[in-house]
Amino acid sequence: MNLGLEQILRDEYIYFLQIVEEGSLSRASEKLEIGQPSLSKALAKLEKKIGEKLFFRSRSGLKLTPSGEVLRVQLESLTSRLHHSKNETENVRGSYNIGVHPVVAHFLTPKYLPKLLVEYPKLKIFTHLMESRKALDLVCKGELDFAFVVNPKPLPDLIIHKIVSEKSYIYSQIKNPPVLYYNSEMIQVLSSVAEIKSLQKFKRIESIDSYELIGKLILEKGGAGLLPENLANTFKLKKHYAKSFLNVDICLVYRYELSSNLNAKTLIQEMKKMLKF
Repeated sequence: MNLGLEQILRDEYIYFLQIVEEGSLSRASEKLEIGQPSLSKALAKLEKKIGEKLFFRSRSGLKLTPSGEVLRVQLESLTSRLHHSKNETENVRGSYNIGVHPVVAHFLTPKYLPKLLVEYPKLKIFTHLMESRKALDLVCKGELDFAFVVNPKPLPDLIIHKIVSEKSYIYSQIKNPPVLYYNSEMIQVLSSVAEIKSLQKFKRIESIDSYELIGKLILEKGGAGLLPENLANTFKLKKHYAKSFLNVDICLVYRYELSSNLNAKTLIQEMKKMLKF
């Protein structure tokens, strides 16, 4: 029977190991502070699940069957790995500053920050919201350890991992919106605006330096807006066009030197697992 680490925390496996240690149901029930009938029932349930008898009675007490011995070895190995893993997480410590583009923070930060804070109690993470260009500059200067940025330019001292591609669409809650709003923060948006103007569908096209405000204007039926898909989904907005007008790459960036730091290396590996890149 193949067991995962989480399974050894179940009562029946804990009970099994205690019976092995004591060699007696009565002594094991005393140590576990449960009634012997409940312990016997739990053991019977475990044997039924495995499909094999785990103990036989001898003059000196309960002894393991071959199947019981296999289970004992497997459980003790998994328990050892669990304790080792716990010690590793407790040893990861340090303070790290992470710069995040405000729009990226809406959908990306919840995927990694809460779990990191819980699993690594001695790790301190400070999140700073800022534009991608500023975050990239601060990483290069060593004032930020990591940054989640949009379309970073390759630089010799940085490691860049692409996480996901993000598409932007025009959204509106009304059929013929007279005004289109966009955020001019990203240079790439300028070519998109030129393409949108060629459609000749809007009386005015205006720049607002806040994606959240654009989202609220769309909700209040104050016009249409060019927004990243993940942010628009939080507002539950309707696409005005099926075609995307802007595609960008969201990336994690950090300095090469961090990859040789044990704590930082662990942090990078965990973010890779949580964000699946």
